[in-house]
Amino acid sequence: MKRYPLALIILGFIFVSPAFATPSWHIETIDSDGDVGYWNCLALDSLNRPHISYSYQTNGGSDPHLKYAFWDGNIWQIETLDISGDRNSIAVDSENHPHIAYNGSPLSLKYAYFDGSSWQISVVESGVSMAGTTSIAIDSQGHPHITYDDYNVMPHKLKYASFDGVNWTISIVDSLDGPQNARLCLDSNDLPHISYIAYLVADLRYAYFDGTSWQLQTVDNANLANFNSLALDTNGNPHIAYERGSSGLRYAYNLGSGWQFIDLDLGAIIQTPSIVIDSLNYEHIAYNKTGIYQLRYAHYNGITWTFEDIDPNILYPSIKTNSANLPHIAYYGGASSYHDLKYAWYGDGSLGVNLSYFQAQNKVNFNELRWSIENAEDSGIIGINLYKNKYNSKNNNIWVKLNSYLITKYIDATYIDSIVKNEYKYFYKLIAIMNSGKEIELGNISCININSDKAFYISSIFPQPAKNIINCKLHSDFLGSLKYRIYDISGKLMRTSEITMTTSNLEFSIPIKNLSNGIYIITVSSQGVHDQRRIVITK
Repeated sequence: MKRYPLALIILGFIFVSPAFATPSWHIETIDSDGDVGYWNCLALDSLNRPHISYSYQTNGGSDPHLKYAFWDGNIWQIETLDISGDRNSIAVDSENHPHIAYNGSPLSLKYAYFDGSSWQISVVESGVSMAGTTSIAIDSQGHPHITYDDYNVMPHKLKYASFDGVNWTISIVDSLDGPQNARLCLDSNDLPHISYIAYLVADLRYAYFDGTSWQLQTVDNANLANFNSLALDTNGNPHIAYERGSSGLRYAYNLGSGWQFIDLDLGAIIQTPSIVIDSLNYEHIAYNKTGIYQLRYAHYNGITWTFEDIDPNILYPSIKTNSANLPHIAYYGGASSYHDLKYAWYGDGSLGVNLSYFQAQNKVNFNELRWSIENAEDSGIIGINLYKNKYNSKNNNIWVKLNSYLITKYIDATYIDSIVKNEYKYFYKLIAIMNSGKEIELGNISCININSDKAFYISSIFPQPAKNIINCKLHSDFLGSLKYRIYDISGKLMRTSEITMTTSNLEFSIPIKNLSNGIYIITVSSQGVHDQRRIVITK
């Protein structure tokens, strides 16, 4: 009888805590290669996966390189996009492709985007010298909009560039009093809203385009510093967090009847606030408390404001919330003179939708599909649908839903597909239904029916988290030698060994006392088939 290896694709985050762990803050160092993380900007895609643009400060900052980091579901992918670029910002379109605006060389506003296969980089405007940062947003058609200041001309100007799919259109928003450090948002009608500082008079200003012309407002004019951040709520109302001299953090919002102000963290000297409004219209603000350069997080929960200190020795936080309204923060941090790009998120330890595995196993006269999503509650999933390709071809895009009702079992779930024939290859995909209404493909697999009931899988890994020993329970109908490997989150092989399988159910222990705290992957394989699980080590 012919034996076919099980073909499958597994997508999901691996640096996670066990299911149902107590929510807490988790901190990762993403890039520590030199002085990295300056001008960082964070975006989350529809899978809640982080994308970060930032600069690598070489030669004391005189020759910055533009870099990009993305969590692909297994490891952080890090690229240098331009050997001269900073003052960058990032946004992600509906296809989860990143778009980055930045200050390029020689004096220019540049735009980079990933088209699905490679990066495309172009110059939007030449002869531009920036004092502040860029800010980018993507409209409903997938087109970029960018705001930036131009200090290469007098008077200094705040500019707005929009792309219609063919050409860029550039307009001047404000040219009074040194506008800089602008932040851009688009409302539900794709109309731009901008907050910025009029540096020469220390005013906080707000501009929006009403469909015909720009409308400018002075929001606050009392001894402001440079930094501000803008977000729109679900009704398109503006919310701005900003420094107010030595008076701490000030929060301004306008619900249609004029600007209202709340002073937060009174007496603290703060820098670089970043604000986001979640789907419930609650505020989340990350900022740097100077003196100790502490990453501080402020949140309004509908009743009161709460404050938390997350990490010392930081600058320039950028905050977003995922589909479960949990905060994620990228920032420039570290105690040495050369800082790192760091990342903090709140939850059960999971980043994004965490599909632990999606597998298909051929049995006698049926296919058994198995999957596990260990952070469904935190990720905003309300259910999943299972699809099978109608014509058993990955090149044919006609899919039939197998389940009659929305599936709400996520941990170690199974589904039996009995409409199969021997020697046929079948294609399946798993679709998550999010509380936002979006449908997200989590993974796809193929399975060849071979009229065999042989199975191979890890049935349990415990304890989680582990300290010195991890125990693995394995079921295998393939007896004989098997190999296990343990990898860290970067994909580095940390440990490997062989075990002899003499019975179909085996439990064995692995010493891990020499492994550091963190998240690891264990892969067990035998005779061309394999299975994998995550290991969380906390000592």
